[in-house]
Amino acid sequence: MRTYRIGVVGLGQRIAHVLAAMDEVSWNIDLSAYVDPAPVGAPILEKTRVRPGRSCADVAELLARGPYDLLMLGAPNHLHYAHLMQALDAGTPIFAEKPIVRTEQETDDLARRLAQPGAPPLYVGLVMRSLPIVREVLKRVDSGELGEIVSIDATEHLPPEHGGYLARNWRRRQEWGGSYFLDKVVHDFDIFGRIAGARPARVASFGGRRIFTAERADRPRAYEDGSAAYALRDAGWAGANDAFQSDMDVADHQVAMVEYDNQVRLGFHANSHTALSERR
Repeated sequence: MRTYRIGVVGLGQRIAHVLAAMDEVSWNIDLSAYVDPAPVGAPILEKTRVRPGRSCADVAELLARGPYDLLMLGAPNHLHYAHLMQALDAGTPIFAEKPIVRTEQETDDLARRLAQPGAPPLYVGLVMRSLPIVREVLKRVDSGELGEIVSIDATEHLPPEHGGYLARNWRRRQEWGGSYFLDKVVHDFDIFGRIAGARPARVASFGGRRIFTAERADRPRAYEDGSAAYALRDAGWAGANDAFQSDMDVADHQVAMVEYDNQVRLGFHANSHTALSERR
């Protein structure tokens, strides 16, 4: 069986779960080296056959210890662009967590870099594409079974535990994560564009932070059965202790209207604290 030699930049919870999934489907993985001053994902790998290899001081040291079959980039969003540029120069296939970059300028610069001859393959962790229900929907759309797509109505309503995690995790800060939609809902808009079969032409969006605020800090922190509320998992790197009293500056609810360039229209609503959680 082939062994895949892998280097990881950012051994956080998400990359650790991806590695665990690769192990679950019988990839033979040699996690040769990683870069992360606080590898909070390492405990997740303890339940797998994957063992972290050498800890490197920086990306340059990790790349110098190559070559690798795959470089996996999973640091917080504000570091993606710099890590991608270093990895692309190395010429090794790359798996990058979503969102691939954070700003319009980074998007333009990355597009120009990828257009250069010899750019290695770049895979993005938009995992919703692999969900059986999504594959089934796209199959029916592509076959014409649903007829002409005229408009789309969609929601992503998170349970309090998930919303509370986002309010404590590094994604709570614009400087690290970008925005609520960019980090959390990029999966959904990836699928919406695929269903519409076009790119957005006009967008209007409104949101704010009115749920996870200090004014609501006296809310009960346990359910009737005694189980803890807002306790999905450890907040990870640069985590805050309390969802309601953190330095969060991204939206916790948001709406969007999109008109695609083929006249398909979308209405979308997201909320990070709902009793009826759904992704519809």
